[in-house]
Amino acid sequence: MREVYTKEVAKCVYKELSITDKIKVVETNKLNLIDIQTADFEVREMTISQHCMSILYDEVYHIPTERYIKNFKIDISNWKDLLVKIFIYQNTYSLPNEVLLEGSNIEPFDLIQEINISDNILLLKGISKKNKYWMEYKIINSKFSIKVFDNG
Repeated sequence: MREVYTKEVAKCVYKELSITDKIKVVETNKLNLIDIQTADFEVREMTISQHCMSILYDEVYHIPTERYIKNFKIDISNWKDLLVKIFIYQNTYSLPNEVLLEGSNIEPFDLIQEINISDNILLLKGISKKNKYWMEYKIINSKFSIKVFDNG
């Protein structure tokens, strides 16, 4: 039987979908987000609520070990500010129009091609799921964690 587990993190309530009937979280304190390559790996599921975001991958690449990690999840919460922009090109040679997305207009990612962390800013860049626009999430003063689910 497939179960859904619910956890509360700060003010954020989210659900973790089990990969199999028996699910366990693998030790992730040795993983660092800057060591993870997500480029060209499809986002399986992305959920966004008021101050919580969850990004689930079937697989990502761990740069230091040169290995693939399956069932990988990034949880981001308690941000001070979230700025989401899409870039719309009129034609191949034009500069893009930057459009700020808010509220229900915020799109999830299909692909996250870049993850940058500097100061208190987490910057995610990639392709939007719905319209396939280049998109940028600028997340200021957030907390994030990594989870890897082992289905063994």
